[in-house]
Amino acid sequence: MGKVTIDDDYTYKGYRLVIIENDYLKIVVLPEKGADIYQFLDKKNNIDFLWKTPMGLREKVKDIPAGYGNESNFTDSYEGGWQMVFPNGGSSCCYKGVNLEMCGDAQTCSWKYRIIKNGPDCVKVAFETETHRLPFKLQRIMEVRKDESVMKMKEIIQNNSNEPMEYMWGQHIAFEGDLIRDGNWQIRVPCYKVYTNTGALAEQTKPPAGNRKCRLPSNGEFTWPKVTGADGSLVDLSLIPREEDQSCDIAYLHELSKGWYALVNETEELAFHFSWPEEVFPYVWYYQNFKGSFGYPWYGRGNGIALEPITSYPALGLQEAILRENHRVIEAREEIKADFSARVIHGRDQINKYTNGRNQI
Repeated sequence: MGKVTIDDDYTYKGYRLVIIENDYLKIVVLPEKGADIYQFLDKKNNIDFLWKTPMGLREKVKDIPAGYGNESNFTDSYEGGWQMVFPNGGSSCCYKGVNLEMCGDAQTCSWKYRIIKNGPDCVKVAFETETHRLPFKLQRIMEVRKDESVMKMKEIIQNNSNEPMEYMWGQHIAFEGDLIRDGNWQIRVPCYKVYTNTGALAEQTKPPAGNRKCRLPSNGEFTWPKVTGADGSLVDLSLIPREEDQSCDIAYLHELSKGWYALVNETEELAFHFSWPEEVFPYVWYYQNFKGSFGYPWYGRGNGIALEPITSYPALGLQEAILRENHRVIEAREEIKADFSARVIHGRDQINKYTNGRNQI
């Protein structure tokens, strides 16, 4: 009953598409743009969970250069969806005399791919690249089986140099605001602490002043999910605010007991569940853009959230993580692996099975 297929015969706006599909899921990957996952579609409800920015996927004109000390390469080409964050996270920075792209240049690289297994029971495809400015080889191996509403993914980072290298590593998964801002969606995650709008320790790592309407205080520390808002009101961060609310903030989830979160709609008995090894990625960045960021690049139009399991915090670049001593080090010629899974869940019992019916520890 059923099958799983992979199709790489199509292009969109000049980009090659790799499309993986079974009876439950349709997943679209852009190998020539960071191996971005552009679409993650629940076929039962015809719902694509992933955010599409107002700029959208722009026509492919030329390869995107590696970082040159500003944010624009990432933001100019950011279509939404799901990116690998590596070897830098958040703001651009300078490391070992090299300017690193915002969120790292893994997401601006063109990746080669090879189909390892081509159905009908299982599809497996490997995406590979080397980063532009630092000596890393990266792999993303995605697997989907015919009778499961889950994508399993393995990522491998390899230091091809003869010296230790520092890095940040994570998953930038952004969810569509037009889908989740009807008042019925919540975040379930087994964490304890949450920090809000954390600032930089060093002057040189402070990003340029932004133009945001914040509902959360700067440098706040709270017990998940209840926080005191910037105006003194109580905010439940596990609840996605309705469309009429306007703000832009970032919160950092700490002290995870397990590596998973779920975006849950109890009314529709629907959820997106993501899991990872919490010992490798002990934090989750929760970026909230509810049409509250003005000026470049959003101009008040951004409408989505990102939930990003990651090695380090805050989202102010590798140098800030090094200063806080929560960066990671990979030795010369070393290889590190991590396994992930992304799952669509239907039905209240199944949602409770995977989330224990809880918002926190």
